[in-house]
Amino acid sequence: MSLIQKAYTYIREQILQGEFMPGTMLSEVELAEQLGMSRTPVRSAMSQLESQGYVSAIQNRGIFVKEVSLKEILDMMEVQHAFQRMGLRAIIEMGEKPDLAAMQAHLEGQIEAKERGDYLSYLQHFHQFNRCLIAASHNSVVLQMFDTLQDKMLRFSIVAYKKTPHIPHFSASKISRTILDHLIDGEYEEIGEIMDQMLILGKKRLIEINLMKI
Repeated sequence: MSLIQKAYTYIREQILQGEFMPGTMLSEVELAEQLGMSRTPVRSAMSQLESQGYVSAIQNRGIFVKEVSLKEILDMMEVQHAFQRMGLRAIIEMGEKPDLAAMQAHLEGQIEAKERGDYLSYLQHFHQFNRCLIAASHNSVVLQMFDTLQDKMLRFSIVAYKKTPHIPHFSASKISRTILDHLIDGEYEEIGEIMDQMLILGKKRLIEINLMKI
């Protein structure tokens, strides 16, 4: 791994894990010292992160961790819902089969992450569970778009989790269990109804959480 990649991976992971919260100013000097390298690879890593929307460079002020807006996340939830519906349609209309074994593994991953209190891992398994369902569409462009959305959705969710520890956050595994059971039993209409409810309730919950953070 090159020094640039090492710096990029470290900073990105700190942002994803909520260790570097939105609005945090990042010092190239301090990061270089922490990583045991010069400022040059750190600066290159920062440029990559800025191009990908993780940080923002403000002239004469510095480099700051960028916030993911509520509006962005609500829009992404609409897109994700459309992708889920596409996967379900492929299952119903074309007889495609989702990878049930992988979905079961990601459900178990959610449960284990909940027991450890590892919210990032929990979210990652939840997103991969949904990806298995979307993959039934066999649409590579949709899967690439879904993957692109996940980092921002993870960042927003982790920040919300850290700012609102007083409310429950580990609730998706129950939904995953229900969806998997319906898939196994071939009860596809019920899955569509769950997806629609997830979108409505999920958006409402995020709006409420966002108000709590203010």
